[in-house]
Amino acid sequence: MRTEISLVNFQLAKIVYNRFHRTNVAPVGHRESYIMIQETGNYEPVAHVDYDDEDFIKWFNEYYSQNKEGDDFIWQADENGDPLLSSLGKIIGVLSIGNPIARFKDKNIFEITRICFHDKFNPLKDGFELPSQFVKESIRQFKIGRKINKIITYIHQYQKGKYLEYAGFKKDKVIKYSKNSKGWSNRLNRRKSDLGNKIRFVKELKDSRLCWH
Repeated sequence: MRTEISLVNFQLAKIVYNRFHRTNVAPVGHRESYIMIQETGNYEPVAHVDYDDEDFIKWFNEYYSQNKEGDDFIWQADENGDPLLSSLGKIIGVLSIGNPIARFKDKNIFEITRICFHDKFNPLKDGFELPSQFVKESIRQFKIGRKINKIITYIHQYQKGKYLEYAGFKKDKVIKYSKNSKGWSNRLNRRKSDLGNKIRFVKELKDSRLCWH
């Protein structure tokens, strides 16, 4: 089945992160976020959304004030009559790119701060190649008009990250926190950090050229 990768509003990306990311909540901000949707010809369930989530409701009402046929996202009632956010096609995942959390002298380094795949994504059925394809195409779109030397991202040491290697990333180093480290939890609006060992992956883009099409 055909898939499409495109920019997505951060409010929608956060809904997916907060519902389905296995180890973290949505980041505070981003430069750009991307979504991969697989065409099915039907509206597929995404997640229940609390009507107290004012930021999301405001965003949704601005872009999708009515459930019009052909809208990318609509409200539907589930089997219990509760409101359910649904997408035209099946969401495979979302990905956000932003400034690196760690400090680098090189200002042309960016970070994939979150990658999350919807719990309905089934590699056996949908395709094992989709995660690496999603990462590669999101980076290709992000680098249009930007000077980028590197893209970095982190995973937990117990995770394999093969799809990152297939997308052109290489393992760079293992990040170990000291016993007294607070991670990023001392910053406002950050929840307590997971201080388990992480692997940093790096993709070199120094030879890439600015692209405007």
